[in-house]
Amino acid sequence: MGSGATKQGVPASDVSENTVITACNLLPVIPDSPETIARKTLLTEKVNYLRGLESYSNNETCDAIICIDKMYSEAKIDDDRKPLGDHLAELGFGKLFVSMRTDLMQEDLFEQNSQDISLKVYTRLKKTIHNYSDVSQLLCSELGRSGAVAALLSELKKEQLSYKRIDMDDDGKLRRWIKSTLGTLHNTIRMCVDNVPIFRQSDAVPLLMEYLKCTYLIVRAKALLNLVYIVDEDENDKIMTGGTNIAFLVKMLQSALQSPSHMSKTYYFDAEELVDGINKLATNDQNKKTLVECNVLPLLVQMMKEGQSEEEIRQAARCIWTLAFHEDNKDTIRNEADLMDELRKQMHCSNKSSCGGACRTARGALWVLGEEESVRKKEHSDRAGDVVLQSQARSTGHVMISYQWDAQKTMVKVKNKLKDAGYKVWMDIEQMEGSTLEAMASAVENAAVVLICFSQKYKDSPSCRTEAEYTYRLNKPFIPLKIQSDYQPDGWLGILLGTKLYFDFSAATRPEKEMPKLLRELGNRGMSSQTMIENPVPNTVAPVVGAMPPRNDIGSETTTWTNSDVMTWLEGIGLQHLKNRFREYNGEMILGLRLVGSESPDFFYSSLKSDLGFKKLIDIIKFRNALDKLR
Repeated sequence: MGSGATKQGVPASDVSENTVITACNLLPVIPDSPETIARKTLLTEKVNYLRGLESYSNNETCDAIICIDKMYSEAKIDDDRKPLGDHLAELGFGKLFVSMRTDLMQEDLFEQNSQDISLKVYTRLKKTIHNYSDVSQLLCSELGRSGAVAALLSELKKEQLSYKRIDMDDDGKLRRWIKSTLGTLHNTIRMCVDNVPIFRQSDAVPLLMEYLKCTYLIVRAKALLNLVYIVDEDENDKIMTGGTNIAFLVKMLQSALQSPSHMSKTYYFDAEELVDGINKLATNDQNKKTLVECNVLPLLVQMMKEGQSEEEIRQAARCIWTLAFHEDNKDTIRNEADLMDELRKQMHCSNKSSCGGACRTARGALWVLGEEESVRKKEHSDRAGDVVLQSQARSTGHVMISYQWDAQKTMVKVKNKLKDAGYKVWMDIEQMEGSTLEAMASAVENAAVVLICFSQKYKDSPSCRTEAEYTYRLNKPFIPLKIQSDYQPDGWLGILLGTKLYFDFSAATRPEKEMPKLLRELGNRGMSSQTMIENPVPNTVAPVVGAMPPRNDIGSETTTWTNSDVMTWLEGIGLQHLKNRFREYNGEMILGLRLVGSESPDFFYSSLKSDLGFKKLIDIIKFRNALDKLR
């Protein structure tokens, strides 16, 4: 979720609380059809029946599970299947799965023949979980919380299911078993990234990597599609070195697109699932380049032209948006046959309500590819005559909240507290599809300061990256807010945030503790003129919970630094290779650089390159962030 305009195009401080509540529940509640109601009733009956059994190794259990699975098949389309999967989650089917599995696995099922009743029941049970987890995010979340995901991951540790044993499996029983396990795990991680910690705590990365050695392509494919969601930046190099696995993933997409239904007959993944995995893989900047080198672009163009659904088209455009952040890819993307025309076609979609966000995603890709002017003209024409937007554009000096949609609940509380303290706040309270790049750009341009609310999902979002990089490009002051407790910024986000101090809003109780510190850090920035007159706030740096990494202070006031202190400071921030350029600098001159950076940013950045020898963007970021911390 990128921050930008609300539906009315006004800062969130001007939106009533009733409007906020409405905007947080934009999706209409669609009543269940009579068929769905009947199926839910039967699901409840069958689940309660299974709960009442003392043992599950019998034909009655098998019949009940077959009935539950049959309702999935009878529903025909995913829109009818999803309410059933959600209902199973509400009934606690994940916990029931764990109980049934514990009972059934008392025997060594790997050694049983296909007629064994325990094996038949568990096979049916896994098939049912696999099917419903493919359509219900709620069920995937419940499978994680209940211990079902951890239980399935434990199967990867079984010697009987090693890739060597699978390669020697003549009758295919073990192969079918591991395909079912990996398929269900893929659903749970694709549909619910909150399950990532469960995978990592179960050592899933090394376990899944073993299956990449399997001679059966379908097993390798399922293992790889799990890995792309859980590897971190450091592990990525071990898995993707040389591009072999990336090329394999692109080959899988090509296989899917060769089918009229866009479902690979070789790998049993559809194009939408594959591009979702490629999108996740592409969050790593090196992978972006490798994917383009592996010729993924023509396949993405084909998807946009022949999309089986609006979501498939949106996923393809989103992938191009993500790939475009790598500078080496931009010219290749611009020169790819029909690609730019297809993006422009999607951008000019006349029916935004039915395009599934593809138009906005295409605009984002074009923006990153350097077509800002044409995108902003299109956005402006879309909202021509909108008096509120024109009024908003004249409003300057607000606090902009840049966040990913899942953090909305926390950030609405922060927004309200900032508003109560007298600040003008810009916060997009709509879903991604409701936001516009024109509004985002205006929000950044008119911001006195930007709050970057970082998390893994923020890093993975091309919308959030577009906002953050535009903020940096305009040299807007920004303050990092940590939203996810177990995440440390890495990749592009780690470079952008550098050594900046952050405020920790990751726990439910954090906002109350952190708000006074954040208010002190904000000072008068973003405060309404009337509030500044009545209650001026000193702009002092507040103590914070953490930093990325710890501060590199010399231990004295900067104004007293000698040239030797400046050299020590440069070493501490990783810029020792530039020490020769600062031989005439003392502390006062370093603070003078910071003043120039604040008052004349264009001159400041050009001087860093021409006079002080800065060549890399990462060095400029390190230096600027370190300057901001000096006292």
